[in-house]
Amino acid sequence: MGTSGIKYKYGLTVGQVEGAIVNLKRRIASYVYPTYIYTLPEVDAAGGQAKYTIQNKLYRMKKVFLALFVLLIAWQAQAQDNFVPELSVGLKGGVNYSRFNFDPEIDQEFLQGYTAGVVLRHVAHPRVGIQVEVNYVERGWRALSDTGGSYTRNLNYLELPFLTHVTIGNRNTRFIINFGPYASYLLSGDEGNEQQGVDEEPDFQYRSLDSEFLYGLSMGLGMVQKTSFGSFQLEGRLTHSLNNVFERNLAAISSKSQSISITLSYLRDFKLKKK
Repeated sequence: MGTSGIKYKYGLTVGQVEGAIVNLKRRIASYVYPTYIYTLPEVDAAGGQAKYTIQNKLYRMKKVFLALFVLLIAWQAQAQDNFVPELSVGLKGGVNYSRFNFDPEIDQEFLQGYTAGVVLRHVAHPRVGIQVEVNYVERGWRALSDTGGSYTRNLNYLELPFLTHVTIGNRNTRFIINFGPYASYLLSGDEGNEQQGVDEEPDFQYRSLDSEFLYGLSMGLGMVQKTSFGSFQLEGRLTHSLNNVFERNLAAISSKSQSISITLSYLRDFKLKKK
């Protein structure tokens, strides 16, 4: 007996079931998608059960993506419409850990110093703005010798970071990303007169600096908490100079500054009028 003669529980043949399923698919296809793709049912010889699949996943996914896209556009338009530009001014302070990346390499540890400054931030677009600072930063390095002695060089800089400011989060509590270039000018510093217990011959790291300027890149992560009396910003920041403080030669191939700072800022926020 062919498969078309197999009868189901209710006395229907496979041919009748196939015809009914095909008609049902066509009706659904005419309502859902004009180029609806479907497959003919197959018969399971062991149990005599008809199995079929209706492949409308692609169309449903298209509808979902279209709806999400429309919602995203509407949300962005609403956010832009409700956004008010903001100007913030404040003070910052914290601790700075610095070292210099020397080549030839020397044995050293991070030198702890302090930093303080003025912060100006302007947010002209939702979640994106600029942050400009004028900071006093204590940098330097502490070299260690095999005899147990150490040599400390303290360098005090005036630093000007110009950063892109990105916020993530709700209105009052936000995570922040600050990144961009900076430039520093040496204000003061010792010239290597704090040498203790160093027996080896003086090397390049004990000389006077050949460059009073530093410039490089900064990258900071942190968080802002807005309150009724101002905003508090906690940030950890990495800085790396792109130039050398000692002139490049066989004795000093590289002498770039590296530092990690942790700061807390207090800012007053001022709402600006929309254009």
